Amino acid sequence: MHLITTCYYFDFQNLNQKILETGKIEIITDSKTYQKHIENVLNEQKLFKQIDSFEISYEISTFHNKGLKKGHEIRRYVLAKA
Repeated sequence: MHLITTCYYFDFQNLNQKILETGKIEIITDSKTYQKHIENVLNEQKLFKQIDSFEISYEISTFHNKGLKKGHEIRRYVLAKA
């Protein structure tokens, strides 16, 4: 499952119910506010763990390029069920 979202709140409990045991989530963002929120939520929950690999490649989106042109740091979070 390749999830693309622009929401600013992650409900990991709800997400956990929708993802298969072998499912993975990839989150990519250039928003510092969103990055901080994701990192805070990840540190407080135990349903998902960060991993290094995501088998599905993605094309660089228009939003990704806009973020890079603005000098924003792009962060990538790949999660699997814990």
